Amino acid sequence: TRKLELSHGAERKGSRAKTTNRFLQGIRGYEGALMYKFFGGKPEILAKYIVKKTSGKGDDISTLSAVDLRKFPILEKRINDLAEALMRTKTPTRVIYEIILKTEAFGEDYRDLYHFAQLLSTSKAVKDENLRKAARKLMRAIEEVVIANQSDTTHPNANGIGIFLPEDPRKVKEGYFQLDLTKGTSWGRWMKKFYKQVYDEDLYYLFSAKK
Repeated sequence: TRKLELSHGAERKGSRAKTTNRFLQGIRGYEGALMYKFFGGKPEILAKYIVKKTSGKGDDISTLSAVDLRKFPILEKRINDLAEALMRTKTPTRVIYEIILKTEAFGEDYRDLYHFAQLLSTSKAVKDENLRKAARKLMRAIEEVVIANQSDTTHPNANGIGIFLPEDPRKVKEGYFQLDLTKGTSWGRWMKKFYKQVYDEDLYYLFSAKK
């Protein structure tokens, strides 16, 4: 089997309990076999078709993407490289935190990874060229991994890959550091260091007071 995956990054408030699987049910069982055959046995074409068919579905799916899991190793490497650059940078914690708050959010705790990297690479407050370069490389890796993506006007900067980047540093629990991504890359070490700085500098409360 080819390693492809469909994931919906966000649902509108009030419909979180709903599943979006009714758009995917057609690829299961006998009907699934027929659809697979109809698309020439090419999962890439089928996945792109499903993403396209969910576009404009309003309250059901606000964003959906199809990703090629075979290309995840390079994505993990670029995430690792960005984490290393973030740990080395002299860019103030406040600047990085403000960029996180500006990044496309799915709920309170998850944000679009591509948009985060894009803001890092273009922010005038980020002077570190090594950090900018690492962010651009991550963007290119995401462009390779995400083979189809759709989003509505509620998530204009949804690009297919979300990641845990909460506003509140207290939400970063020890269990997060047991995930394969955080154990296998430097992302977990950066998260632990960064959110401790956010907490120590009272940035969460300072920015919350401005809302």
